[in-house]
Amino acid sequence: MKSNKISAFSLIGSLSRETSSIRYRCERINSSLAYSKDKSLLSRLNSEKCLLERRRSEILKLALNFKSKSIFDNLSIDYLIEISRRPIDIKPY
Repeated sequence: MKSNKISAFSLIGSLSRETSSIRYRCERINSSLAYSKDKSLLSRLNSEKCLLERRRSEILKLALNFKSKSIFDNLSIDYLIEISRRPIDIKPY
């Protein structure tokens, strides 16, 4: 049973780190989009951003599914849900 808990925490931790990485990469993409003039680069950056947003959505769906089935620690799942729901498009003040 202890092995299952360690695996669960490892899975939730990995998904949380991935979500944070997605957010950070999207911030970098937004910065590049603001300064780039090359149409090819803009297209590639927008495509990558769409893929990252899709992955973030998948992680959120997984987290909501985990919560509904109560198979993981609620605090960890709530954290994952919260960071997965954070908007990716950050606008400077």
